[in-house]
Amino acid sequence: MKKLFFLLLLATFASCSKNDITLSCNTEEESTPLPIEDSSKSFFFWYKGEKHYLIPDSTNFFVVYNDTNAYSSANVINEGIYSNLSSSRTKSKLSKTNKQKWQIIKGYDSIKNSRSTTDICYKSPFFISLKNGNTFGISNLIHIRLKEIDDVSILESQMEKYKLSFYSQNEFMPLWYTVSCNDYSMGNALEICDLLYKTNLFAYVEPDFMDDLSMSITSFQVPNDPYYNQQWNLHGNYSINWPAASTVTKGENVNIGLIDQGVAFSHPDLNSSLVVPAFDASVDGEHWFVNGLYGSHGTNCAGIIAAKINNSIGITGICPNVHVHSYSDPLVLRPNTSQNLASDLYVALTSDDVVSCSWGSNSLISSEIEEAIDFYGPWGRNNKGTVLVFSSGNSDSSIKDVLYPANHNPYILVVGATDSNGQLASFSCYGDEIDVVAPGVNVLTLTNTPKGSYTFDYFTGTSAACPHVAAIAALILSVNPELTNIEVNNIIESTARKIGNYNYSIVSNRLNGSWNKYMGYGLVDAAAAVQAAQQTLN
Repeated sequence: MKKLFFLLLLATFASCSKNDITLSCNTEEESTPLPIEDSSKSFFFWYKGEKHYLIPDSTNFFVVYNDTNAYSSANVINEGIYSNLSSSRTKSKLSKTNKQKWQIIKGYDSIKNSRSTTDICYKSPFFISLKNGNTFGISNLIHIRLKEIDDVSILESQMEKYKLSFYSQNEFMPLWYTVSCNDYSMGNALEICDLLYKTNLFAYVEPDFMDDLSMSITSFQVPNDPYYNQQWNLHGNYSINWPAASTVTKGENVNIGLIDQGVAFSHPDLNSSLVVPAFDASVDGEHWFVNGLYGSHGTNCAGIIAAKINNSIGITGICPNVHVHSYSDPLVLRPNTSQNLASDLYVALTSDDVVSCSWGSNSLISSEIEEAIDFYGPWGRNNKGTVLVFSSGNSDSSIKDVLYPANHNPYILVVGATDSNGQLASFSCYGDEIDVVAPGVNVLTLTNTPKGSYTFDYFTGTSAACPHVAAIAALILSVNPELTNIEVNNIIESTARKIGNYNYSIVSNRLNGSWNKYMGYGLVDAAAAVQAAQQTLN
């Protein structure tokens, strides 16, 4: 049925006229732009030496304008401004800064007659992956990693050859550059990626994937009750067994990097001297100590980790004395997400003891993000390694594979969600990469409403489960800061409780006890983990 759907969609798309869509398609033999309706040609991109084929999906379009005045309509899903495009990477060579508006639009028909076509310098439909059926956008940006630092001149010569613009360089991973193609370039982003890839001049050449990372977030509104006795996730039969752990440590002298939508630092149940802004790679100009607040999701996670204790307000966090550094990102559909998140991960992994990431996507692919995780994570904390925790992801479909990048590297702690009955939450993704589970249904925490007032709310999703495990990692390191990240992972996994009607068994590549593809090693246990950390001091 899925193949039939793809063929029908492709046939429908192929019937469009040249006046409707002008994006060209890629071939292995030629780079001359072709009309999109030529269905004998395939759309594809290269990733780790493998070709990934696509078909266009005209539900949504990505459009770039020659200026900052753009079409305005309810059909606009998201928009922003490119403010640093230039013909050279060297600032001293810049003659001017070219600002352009980009938009993601639901359907193209609503816009094509509202402005002159000369106002639009780039447009592209969204795409469906023939490999997994996921839908995502590809912007006009291209991510390139040089083989050597001295290869900048090679990059500039290729930019000149294909008429590309310089967009940005990753200041923390300086071999990574982002360039842009427009109406004067020698092809669209997929075509240019193919041409540059075939030169073998660069380590990586990848298109800029756009997906809504908040798709892994699930939360809903129910009546608030800001009392500790409502926090089933902390105490009770299927909690993380927090009370005993809290008598030993509350997370002193440990830093958690929270990569999320920002935190409402003035919330009365947060300690503003401990929970602070750190970095926002998504803003133009200065990134450091920026208080970007793009939603309530980050405040939800921060409350689980570090809500004040014994202040007669609301709830208590798992480690209320921990330092939380907020790395803000909108986590919405937009260009250049991968470079922004790679920068967030680089800074957090090299600055903090634990990093908590309650986001992910089935469609995001980025060697830049992978390099930040693979290379910088292990030598964080003076080469002891930074503990990196990701939520497994949520899915309403029968396909519940762990989301990217949680599924990327074995040293990542991947967390699924359970309910108050000790069962795997119906939405929780699982599989070979799942490590442990934690409470993730109706977890009472802090929130900030769209109007900016601060209150309490119930939070549901693997996004809620992830900060539980990050907080327990902080408790462990507060007891023994000399533990490596792998040793922290081992403690969390080996002390997890086997709950639910699941068959846990010994698996060859799972060394910390019996394991299950739905529950991992089981439900995390803060008290047992802290006790195990104490024993490492003997």
